[in-house]
Amino acid sequence: TTEVSDGIGVRLNAYYKETKDLLNERLTDIENTSNPLVTQMAVMQNLDFGFVRGIDLSINTRRVNNLQTSATFSFQTAQATGSTDRGNSRISWLNGELPRSINPVNTDQPFTGNINLDYRFANDGPLEILNNFGANFLTTFYTGRPFTKYAETVSNPFTAQTSIPVESVINGARAPFVFRADLRLDKTFRLMDDKLGVNVYLDIRNIFNIKNEINVYQGSGRADRSGWLGTDEGKSWLSGQISSNAIRTNPYPYPLSPVTGKAFTAQEAAEFYENNPTGYGLPRQITAGIRIDF
Repeated sequence: TTEVSDGIGVRLNAYYKETKDLLNERLTDIENTSNPLVTQMAVMQNLDFGFVRGIDLSINTRRVNNLQTSATFSFQTAQATGSTDRGNSRISWLNGELPRSINPVNTDQPFTGNINLDYRFANDGPLEILNNFGANFLTTFYTGRPFTKYAETVSNPFTAQTSIPVESVINGARAPFVFRADLRLDKTFRLMDDKLGVNVYLDIRNIFNIKNEINVYQGSGRADRSGWLGTDEGKSWLSGQISSNAIRTNPYPYPLSPVTGKAFTAQEAAEFYENNPTGYGLPRQITAGIRIDF
């Protein structure tokens, strides 16, 4: 840590770590006297290796004029021949050659940043009501997680997929950038000759209600659509759904929209199904509470 000026400290940390002999699945030939049809089995072997390297930068200031700031920025590369102990299972069972080249792991996050602003009064507020009042504003942002890009012709949630042609190297594509801002307001009341503290707070997570896409379809790279419905195969499938539902006697062949209250069309129902809420990060969340210290 270095104090670059009065009240400002900077800390720089660099690291490098290699890992080897990590477990992964591999298919091996066996001699099975009880069942000659079974000639192979999956075994776990010490196959994978990789490395992590990066730089962390932290900047902190003392509280000046009621304001204290801090910021951290991380630049990191995490690559390996496999992300999990069963990441190569499909390749193994298809008698494929296990990858020996290193690629980004599933959790690789090249850039991460946090900026924190904390503004508060002690017993010196310009108004008495502002004594022991504070506000904390935190922003978090980072690059999206990597994924292997599939062709949109098979990356869909509606039909079975018998083959998966890829359009990138392993984890060669990335989900969108993520940004979130949180706000916390709190005020402490001192009671019983300062023996009891009552802190009243209001927490607002994701104050701007940003739809951060964290789990995406491997065909489109987006959380709200797979891209398959726009392909020739998808259009043909959707046309078949429209035809089959046209003969229904039920006046509402599809569920009612939670937004409009009207019945979905076939395309709206398919798009609603694709837009999986688990693909997004935390929505705006407001919490109020009281904390007692004694």
